[in-house]
Amino acid sequence: MECARFRALCMMLIFAAPLFVYACSSSSDSGDGAEQDTTAPTVLATDPDSGAVTASRTGPFWVLFSEAMDKDMFPDALAIAPGPIDINTSWSGDTLVITPYVLLSAATSYTITVSGDCEDKHGNAMGDDCVIQFTTNSAVDNTPPEIVGTDPEDDETNVAGS
Repeated sequence: MECARFRALCMMLIFAAPLFVYACSSSSDSGDGAEQDTTAPTVLATDPDSGAVTASRTGPFWVLFSEAMDKDMFPDALAIAPGPIDINTSWSGDTLVITPYVLLSAATSYTITVSGDCEDKHGNAMGDDCVIQFTTNSAVDNTPPEIVGTDPEDDETNVAGS
């Protein structure tokens, strides 16, 4: 009797296994057993906050995304108005860092727009534009620069060449 039960169990496994494999492979996955990401990325935080009235004139500004983005889409997915303003973009994890190459005008309203067309690493577009409106501070730096040190020291002799 035990042999008959064992045979029945084996037959169930033989017929059930292909159905299980089929069910698993017909779900939405990437083919490697992991589910495919279909969730659109979002912006979790920005600096400056939209509406800020004393933002830095030098940056850096940043945008924190909910997931890893397609970095090749940047800086083309960005616009700063009034502009054009030349910027450098870099990444720290899922955070886009935006640094202007020039000092922004004092007490001026600016808008940074991240295009809703930008995509995460899985090809999901953000959908809506992220618009960050801010006003720069009015601080004017009238302090001239001063030299605080040199290498080699002034009047040093026997300095090795480079």
